[in-house]
Amino acid sequence: MQNSQRRYDIIKKVSKSERKRKIDVSKDEIKKAILKLKNGKTADEYGIRAEHIKHTGDEALIAYQTIFKQILEEGKVAKSFKTGVITPVLKKGKNAMYTENYRGITVTSIHGKVFEYVLIEKAKIRKMNQSNMQFGFTEGLSPNMASLILSEVCSEITGKNKLLFITTLDSQKAFDVVNHQILLDKMYFLGMDIQFWDIIEDLYEDITSTVKWQGDQSFSFRIEQGVRQGGVLSTHLYKQYINELLCNLEKHGIGISIGNITQDALHVLTISSYSHMIIQKCKKCWTPCIHIISAGDHRFQIHPVKSNTIIKNITKQKSENFNNNLDSLKLGQNDIDINSETTHLGLKRTTSDDSKINVDERITLARRTLYSLIKSGVHGTNGLNPRTSVKIYQIYVIPRLLYGLETIHIQNKDMVSLCSFHLSTLKHLQSLPNRTATSAVYLLVGALPIAAEIHKRQLSLLHSIAMSDNMSIREIARRQHISGKPTSFLC
Repeated sequence: MQNSQRRYDIIKKVSKSERKRKIDVSKDEIKKAILKLKNGKTADEYGIRAEHIKHTGDEALIAYQTIFKQILEEGKVAKSFKTGVITPVLKKGKNAMYTENYRGITVTSIHGKVFEYVLIEKAKIRKMNQSNMQFGFTEGLSPNMASLILSEVCSEITGKNKLLFITTLDSQKAFDVVNHQILLDKMYFLGMDIQFWDIIEDLYEDITSTVKWQGDQSFSFRIEQGVRQGGVLSTHLYKQYINELLCNLEKHGIGISIGNITQDALHVLTISSYSHMIIQKCKKCWTPCIHIISAGDHRFQIHPVKSNTIIKNITKQKSENFNNNLDSLKLGQNDIDINSETTHLGLKRTTSDDSKINVDERITLARRTLYSLIKSGVHGTNGLNPRTSVKIYQIYVIPRLLYGLETIHIQNKDMVSLCSFHLSTLKHLQSLPNRTATSAVYLLVGALPIAAEIHKRQLSLLHSIAMSDNMSIREIARRQHISGKPTSFLC
């Protein structure tokens, strides 16, 4: 922390002595930035919405162009760009009496958002030295790719007498604990232009927010740390903030590779922004060698309770022998629990098969979602028009029913459970008797069988992988396709 502070002070002095150059901002660049604003969102502190900006015409473009040029040349960001309104949102299943159980979502200035969209492109922040192991918050990539890699690793050891240790680590208060000095230090050494560095430094100086709660709004106060949940730049800056963690894990050679490797070869496979994953082979002595990279100096906080380990391919006898010879796995001073299941990016990973537990959980969630839609008329007799009901079902329920299932190998009996739920729901929405022919149930409303819905998602994911410039996921996909393992998604 002290070294980062010293370097930050030096960089700030360098930026002040640097001769400023003119940076042009075209109307087309501003137009593209405005089009990225999302409609239907809450108004900012000044009551301005995205729709207001989109319908102002060329007058706004000229004003923005003048203001943005001045900011880029002088390195001073308007104070009105640095304001925000925080709305506390209670975390799922938490006690509303404790402040730490709330997540603060910030509505930032609309004018500031337009500027940040322009800045992202001008400063080329989008993929600045990004690790190939980062799949979150990146255009063309998705967390499902990280889930797919883990599924392919599990597929790789299926039928083999090998143990696979999977440790999931959860980042605690990820956006809220970002230290501005450490962040700016990292951005400079990642190669950011000093003039753009100066702008981001000023953007995070004297940030203010107010809190909105039950119709009332607090006085304005300063924000000393963190990147805003809801800010345009926040996800890009956070990726650079944790990038060193991923790079360190790669350098230390932790994990297991897919493919032709030696017995002792260890490689990092994947880490995602929120649920970090370390995979490693077990040595012959049954004692795992799972290394946790020290994160304290960089203000990465790993949640000690939500982090745990599972062991794949372990029999009951091996489990007893293993536990008798196991030294505790440590995360700092805390033990990491060895459990029968863990959660990674919304999917359950278990010591045996992942198919049944995930399918059962998805069906339960989909059923609850359907029940919540009954009041709006999504039911059979005397409800909405069947075609309308089915459309609502396809938009709101099917994504929850199938989330992440395209990345795991679904057993035949679990596919039957999915088909049964899907078919019975369609019959109910159309008020059809149980004896109705399956083909008629689908044809009457133009619905697809659930297997076809999963295939659509698999093809979409495969297309994303093929079009991606991330060589890690593409190489894994190519290798698994060639290997032809029946449990692999890519075969």
